[in-house]
Amino acid sequence: MSRRPFLFLLLIAFIDGIGLALTFPLFSTLLFGEGRHFVPAETSQVLRGFYLGLSLSIASLTQMLVSPFIGKYSDKYGRRPAMLFCLFGGVIGYLIATWAIFLESLPLLFLSRICIGISMASYGVVNACIADISSFEEKGRRIAGIHSAFGTGFAIGPLIGGFLAGTRLFEAESFVRPFAAADLVLIFSFIVNALWLPETCVRNVQQERSSSRLFDLFAHAKSIPLLLLSTFLFAFGWSLYCDLIPVVWIKYFHMGTDRVSHLYALAGFCYVLTCTFLVGPILRRVDPLILSGRASCVLFLCLVSVLFVYYEAYYYFLIPLANCAAAFLFPVMAVCVSAMAPKDKQGEIMGFYASAESLGLGLSPAIGGLFLGIHTLAPTLIGALCLLTVAIILQQLRKKAKPGLALKA
Repeated sequence: MSRRPFLFLLLIAFIDGIGLALTFPLFSTLLFGEGRHFVPAETSQVLRGFYLGLSLSIASLTQMLVSPFIGKYSDKYGRRPAMLFCLFGGVIGYLIATWAIFLESLPLLFLSRICIGISMASYGVVNACIADISSFEEKGRRIAGIHSAFGTGFAIGPLIGGFLAGTRLFEAESFVRPFAAADLVLIFSFIVNALWLPETCVRNVQQERSSSRLFDLFAHAKSIPLLLLSTFLFAFGWSLYCDLIPVVWIKYFHMGTDRVSHLYALAGFCYVLTCTFLVGPILRRVDPLILSGRASCVLFLCLVSVLFVYYEAYYYFLIPLANCAAAFLFPVMAVCVSAMAPKDKQGEIMGFYASAESLGLGLSPAIGGLFLGIHTLAPTLIGALCLLTVAIILQQLRKKAKPGLALKA
């Protein structure tokens, strides 16, 4: 049974990646492009930037708030209904977004991002499904496969969105078309789940009675809160670098949009290849805590090196190395958290994991501009310090763990 639901989960991750990325690059143009009326023409650049950061962050912050509850719901009532609920939120969200673009209404756009944040809570449910159907040895490979499928969809999505918004096939430019297409993609994913995704969570009486003991679990398994803190810190630190490094490229190397896009494409390509071909085989041979600790150290060194780089060509070495390390850190941390949780708490614990990650990813664009006001390289430096802290925490956890990752127990 385990192979069939995994294949459907891969398809779901791929579809969700396309749906999210179809519209993600359009927000800057919506708020800063000429001829757009989401905000009055006299609105300052600072306020426009605040609205942009809020529009990008609000979905992740909503995901952070609802993921634990969605996860607990999936433990009690099953993964399938929880997944359908999340996808239905996405369908409603993109429907509202389509109307927001048509009416050029900023409040409606923010409302749509809240609904889409509910849809993104399916991330924790997907990880819980992987835990349900996988042995400890299979978790790393399968979670990495989910990241690879999502990353591939996320890389394809902007190409489709740009084509739909442009004039190559249509008479006039319109951002309504990409948002409507994203809604159709989510509707298709909802139908696939409703018809064919099997239930992976087997509930029992003991599980239902233990549903209120989560914080007792945190008290006895103190490594879980530390792993969740590490998850927040690495997501926040990595996102600070990843979201704001183009400012460095533009200011110091005078890069245009095409060169920035090429570097991001290189980053995505390296991330997907690493998730697809390297994470699973290496995780079978290396303890997850050791692997995640080393990946955070590599990322720390990569970000620190940015402070001393004066040649654009260096980034063609730095970006593959940094994104390969990130491709290990994201799925392997999920493996560590999942392995710590008992079988009947997978949904709730992975919901907390998704919350910690989305909080880090959501806060960085919201407050990263403040760091840019201090210095162009300040976000990268703070991101490096966050990753150094993660490496220290994981090293301390590793000292307390038994060989072969005591988390298995």
